Amino acid sequence: MPSGDIIEVKAGSTVEAVWRHTLESGPSDVMDPGHKGPVMAYLKKVTDATSDNGVGDGWFKIQEEGFSNGNWGTDTVINNSGNQVIQIPECIEEGEYLLRVEMVALHGARSPNGAQLYMECAQIKITGGSGSKEPGTSSIPGVYSSSDAGLLIDIYGKPPSSSNPYEIPGMYK
Repeated sequence: MPSGDIIEVKAGSTVEAVWRHTLESGPSDVMDPGHKGPVMAYLKKVTDATSDNGVGDGWFKIQEEGFSNGNWGTDTVINNSGNQVIQIPECIEEGEYLLRVEMVALHGARSPNGAQLYMECAQIKITGGSGSKEPGTSSIPGVYSSSDAGLLIDIYGKPPSSSNPYEIPGMYK
């Protein structure tokens, strides 16, 4: 649900999404370490971030971290006291955006609809962007299917490896 607050962010700077086990949890109670999976961030340019509900086309991914060197994106967040650091691209056009950050827990993903998707949203106004790159976009809902390789995977029976790489769901850049 939109709020009346918009956070001003300079293109090229970073913002942080804070993941906690509960709303009252502190940095020592981040999230269940059994929630292994990717973390991602999307933006959608909007006319008015205080009233747009975000449904539909226009979303583009600006960050993703899947599985690398034995670690998941969620491990990075846990090891950073629950903070997901997201860099706002310098090439982005100035204006109001919706920021959507996601964490996907794959511990139950060996069957369709077993992946658990968690998300947070913020309303931001980007300043100082060059507008030099126009990204491809996708629709939310609609960017994922329960049969996507990155959402239908047995991470314990056949974990990702160099011969079996993990495919992060959704489009990228």
